Amino acid sequence: MFEFSLTDGSSDVGGRATVAVVGSGAGLGRLLVELLADDPLCGTILGIDARPKPLGMPANYVHVQAGPSESYAEHFSTHEVGCAVHAEFNGALGADDPTQIVPSTERFLEACRVSTPEVVSYVSSAAVYGPLPDQDLLYEGALLQGKPGLPAQHIAAESLCFDYVAHDPNVCLQIVRPCQIVGRDMDTLLARMLQRAVIFVPREPAVALQLVHQDDAARALLRLLRSRCVGVFNLAADGVVTLPQLAKLCERRVVRVPRFLFRRFMRSVGADGLGDYFREPWLIASVKIKTEALFMFRYDGAEAFLDSLEEETEDLPTSVVLGASEPSDAESQATPT
Repeated sequence: MFEFSLTDGSSDVGGRATVAVVGSGAGLGRLLVELLADDPLCGTILGIDARPKPLGMPANYVHVQAGPSESYAEHFSTHEVGCAVHAEFNGALGADDPTQIVPSTERFLEACRVSTPEVVSYVSSAAVYGPLPDQDLLYEGALLQGKPGLPAQHIAAESLCFDYVAHDPNVCLQIVRPCQIVGRDMDTLLARMLQRAVIFVPREPAVALQLVHQDDAARALLRLLRSRCVGVFNLAADGVVTLPQLAKLCERRVVRVPRFLFRRFMRSVGADGLGDYFREPWLIASVKIKTEALFMFRYDGAEAFLDSLEEETEDLPTSVVLGASEPSDAESQATPT
């Protein structure tokens, strides 16, 4: 039987757990804060973020403004953090500065050593598996082959987390590897690509992509904190989509181009070197989080994207059919005018 409680760790008034969230100002971290605010078993929420305190945060939220290289260990100690979550980079391909992932993780673990939380959660990325040509379904024990940049940085950060728990085996370490997260609050590579009027896609046949809704991703993090499951967890909703399908839903023109032009397009959206992840993406299995944490997704991949479209009013017009007929060869290979 799982213990769905946050009260076994350090606590503040009334025995409720103090939860620290690094990256609380936006994206996945902000969504997790909102869920924690509604949890009667959560006491203080300690938010760490390089940005100023956002508006509309809950009454039990305490904000500490600190960048990836700045120490905040004293705040972990003062608030006696019982659960700590690092959600700074959201598992999003194309993070603005992936070189900050390792320093940010070092500061996070430095703070954990001071307060010794019982649960430590790190949000990594499924990109650590690397671009794979055969698209076999990958489980958590698969070989990590992430390319330089954000994927390699996440691999290094995961290694730091494993080193940390090796010195304190009583810690419940959770590594979460989400696929592309979609939703109104997510500034991901995919979202940036779909902001363009013309979407360039590889000339090769369209490959399957996995998505997860931002609300499901935040719920999964909270479920893991409560269940205290230990280990690595893939996070991807059921079903797959293709990049041309997504572009068509956004009413964007799709143009198939040679590999070198696709690489230029990726550079234009701040994702130099990540083009292979859309030509030979991974497919991950989320069986473990379903069976061990008893987690259920509310959206499949297609529903997640459609819901994110409905929440947008300007840049991403909605469409009613997923998988509408893809452009003809003549249309898709034409040069835009």
